[in-house]
Amino acid sequence: YQTSIPLASPADDGGARSTFLRWIWYASRRSGLSLDEAKDDFISPERLERALRVVTPALRLSDSDRHELRPHARLTRYGADETLQYAGQIPERMTFLVNGRIHLSVTDEDGAIVPIRTIEEGDFIGQTTLTREPVLADAIALGEVTVLQFEREHIEELVGRKPLLLQDIGRAIESRHGHLRTRLAQAL
Repeated sequence: YQTSIPLASPADDGGARSTFLRWIWYASRRSGLSLDEAKDDFISPERLERALRVVTPALRLSDSDRHELRPHARLTRYGADETLQYAGQIPERMTFLVNGRIHLSVTDEDGAIVPIRTIEEGDFIGQTTLTREPVLADAIALGEVTVLQFEREHIEELVGRKPLLLQDIGRAIESRHGHLRTRLAQAL
């Protein structure tokens, strides 16, 4: 494979190359690829269990819910400055932050980036997977982040059994839309 990355100046070469290689490393791990069949021991039963416990309050999980969701949970990492979701994208899964921080921002009409908020451990993105609506904000990793992801159908099943969870997610969608509108109005 071959790729090219446009640079503003030759001085940017080292930083761009370093960032690109780091992102390739994280992306290859997320895709299950490795060099010379080296094992990536990041996804251990202990880490997965800890991650499930972190998301338990947000998803209102019981012990049996956690046991049921465990085979469908995908634990993964993103590198610093990697984009987890793009504005306009319809998410295929919900992503729960287990470790690190994610910055949400939008680009206004003039092309300026408007910060919306930073999400912390236990919070989530991609909630509009249930409504099949595009997300309004970009989500960028601030340093290395670990996330736990569930495909749409598994979240749909869960909210089908937990009407209060569906209300929580609906409120989160409305709250984030309101917060985004406020931040954009303040930026004008």
